[in-house]
Order: sequence, then C-alpha cells, then structure tokens
Amino acid sequence: MSKFRKLIGLAGVAKNENYTAQQWGRRFEFLMVLIAIWLPLQWHMQNHHLISRFASEIANWIVWLFFVMETTTLLILADYRFNYLKRNWMNLVIIILGLPAIWEQTPLLGILRGLQLLLMMRLMLPWWDTSVHFLSRNRLGTTLIVAFVTTTLAGVLMTAIDPRFRTPWEGIWWAWQTVTTVGYGDIVPISLAGRILAIFLMLIGLALLSLLTANFSAYFISHGTSEVAKTEDEILKIVQDIQKRLDKIEQREKYE
Repeated sequence: MSKFRKLIGLAGVAKNENYTAQQWGRRFEFLMVLIAIWLPLQWHMQNHHLISRFASEIANWIVWLFFVMETTTLLILADYRFNYLKRNWMNLVIIILGLPAIWEQTPLLGILRGLQLLLMMRLMLPWWDTSVHFLSRNRLGTTLIVAFVTTTLAGVLMTAIDPRFRTPWEGIWWAWQTVTTVGYGDIVPISLAGRILAIFLMLIGLALLSLLTANFSAYFISHGTSEVAKTEDEILKIVQDIQKRLDKIEQREKYE
C-alpha cells in the first residue's frame, strides 16, 4: 500500500521525518476521516436541494482551506520539504483543481464527478491504511467495524455521485449487497463515476468477506479450544488431587 500511495502522490509524511511532522500528519489524517464522512452527505444534499447554495459554498471553501492548511503546515514542519512535495504531489493537484471557484464554474458534470472521486480517494486512503493495520491483528470485532464503516461510507458516496440513487439508504443498501456478493440487482449505478466506485467496492468486498470468514472461523475455533483447555485443566486438577492422596497413603504405609 505504501508503494501505491507513493506512486499516486499520496504517501503522507515519510518515516524519516521529525517527530513533530509525523504527529501532525496523523492529526490531519484523523480529520480527513471526519471530512470523508461529511462530504458525501453534503453532495447528496446539494443534488437534492436540501442545503442552500450559500451554505454549500461555505462548506466547500472550508474543505479546500483544510487541504491548503495541511499541505502548508506539513511543508513547514518537514525537514525534507522537496521530498514531501514529491511524495504528495497529488495534494497540489487537489488544491488547484478543487478550488471552489473552479467547481462552481465547471460546465461538465463528469469532470466534477471525477474531482469528487479523487477527493474521496485522498480522504479515505489514511483510513484504509489504519484499517489494514488493525485487520492484520485478526480480531473479529475490529474487522466488523472496518467492514461496517467502509461499506456505509461507500453507500453514502454512491448516493452523492450517481443520480440513480435517491437517498443515502438506497446507497447503503446497494453497498451491502455488493460487499456480501448478494447482488439483487434492484438498484445499480448508471454513471461512469458510480461504476468505477462499484468496481473498487467489489474488490474491497472480496477482501473484507475473506477476512470476515477467516475471523469467524478463528473465533469459533478459539472458543472451542478454550473450552477444551478448560476441561483439560479441570481433569489435571483432579489427577493432581488423586496423586496427592496416593502419596499420603504411601507415607502412612511406610510408618506402619
């Protein structure tokens, strides 16, 4: 994953950077997850005119300023500034193309959808890296949380970028069908951006489903193993008690 992030210019703060830069990098990544949750909801409200244009513009400027602040702050804190820009060149692309003034004047809806997907990829990569780290520990609870958050976010994002989905609940319903490989086909994406997102979700779904299956199996096996171990401990205690009694009988016989 680190090589892939470096290739697409979203590698983040390098491990050889100073502690302060790495710490602020982690703080910004946490804030990005919060923005990733908000943006699809905002786009959905925009598409269905549930939010005023003024409020939408203010929200867009706040998100854009966040990216500017992140890049500027980490660039100032980094010891190797050119290396940071080289590893995170996509940030500059997002800042330039994601300028709200450009978004508002974009005549082609397809370009806007592409920018939205690019922005969401930038926001979700830190979450996915953290998720992979936790998933590597093979814990059922963590795997369920990652699956739930990833699938729900994908469903809400689909609602924002594909006109076929009218409500976030439809997007979430479709996302869970896709991840679990059920695929009822009652609702499907019709836009290019929506189908691209669907492909990524299918790939992620295969990985998550495999992890869930493995974790459930490990959980039940460990549960059965613990029961066997408990029974073995009880038997061992009984055997030890019998052995103590036999030793006492032998000692009495010697004295008699």
